[in-house]
Amino acid sequence: RFADGLGQPRLVSMFYSSCKFVCPMIIDTLRRTERSLPDADRKRLDVLMVSFDPDRDTPEALKSVAARHKVDVMRWTLARAEEADVRRLAAVLGIQYKLRDDGDYNHSSVMILLDAEGRIVARTERMGELDADFVNAVKRVVAK
Repeated sequence: RFADGLGQPRLVSMFYSSCKFVCPMIIDTLRRTERSLPDADRKRLDVLMVSFDPDRDTPEALKSVAARHKVDVMRWTLARAEEADVRRLAAVLGIQYKLRDDGDYNHSSVMILLDAEGRIVARTERMGELDADFVNAVKRVVAK
């Protein structure tokens, strides 16, 4: 449940496990963002990645992604939801996606920072190099 993480700042994005390019970059960017924080602050930040592809992204597939990318499973949640819930979440977060004929997805690469009350504080689409404004927003929210 999305509300389970309220009370703590959270980085949120959407992905699918069989994505070969953009989604691994999103995960890497989120990992680099959290690594930019001091250890004590990092422990006060959760990460939620919700799949676009609940049919193929089984719990086992999500565990495999977590292991492959060496994410901290105590703070990272890779989740799947019903298709209608995925659409609603994507709309609220401003993330666009579309299933292609070949089974892959076209999708935006948005990463979002929520404060402890679940409000959107900052967002970025920059991958590869860290977005300094986004990182500074994360540092401010986590320090509160």
